[in-house]
Amino acid sequence: MAQINMESIKKKVNDYAKSADGKKRIEDKVEEIRLSSDGRTASGDYITTIMDMRSATRLMKSELIHSAQTAGLPDSVMDHVDVDPMGMSEPVKVRNGHYYTSLTFADGERYKLYRPSLEIVKNGSPTGKRTGDGIDNIVALFNNGYNADKQVLGLWAGHEDLGIVGSRVSRKGLLFMQDAVRNFNRKFGHIYRVTATLDDEYESGYSIGEE
Repeated sequence: MAQINMESIKKKVNDYAKSADGKKRIEDKVEEIRLSSDGRTASGDYITTIMDMRSATRLMKSELIHSAQTAGLPDSVMDHVDVDPMGMSEPVKVRNGHYYTSLTFADGERYKLYRPSLEIVKNGSPTGKRTGDGIDNIVALFNNGYNADKQVLGLWAGHEDLGIVGSRVSRKGLLFMQDAVRNFNRKFGHIYRVTATLDDEYESGYSIGEE
């Protein structure tokens, strides 16, 4: 009676899986499953599909909006976060079978993340010059907080009716984005087999140097 050497078969299968041809066939099969709506493999395991990734990104978007609302962001900052303005990318393959999707805050003609510094006033008249270079990302500023070198005086763009005002020297970070990421990963990460992370600009506080 013929005997089957399972160890020998396993070794051959493992060797083939490590070969260039084997890796390519496995990768192609995984991609085929990712593009399906089921995600099930022949062995009964589950692979996160493109549809799953889209659903997970929508849930992350909801978590971020809820966290921003809870933190009490001003309306002018919430304009960048709300449902319609915030952009959601399609899943993109980056390396070794990993995928990446991103959420981006609205930044364009209608909603500008950039905010100019105060306008300098001399002899009671605006000079057109600014006290500094401004803020590139107002959402990051509220999320991270900041510490400025000193207070400066000038006109606040869009609020010129207030007259000459003093800049705020420091602001505590609301960290609403960290809260959103933590809540998403806790509630949905294991379900969709994905992990939410923050870009570097939302991880640390601002240091603002004014002239």
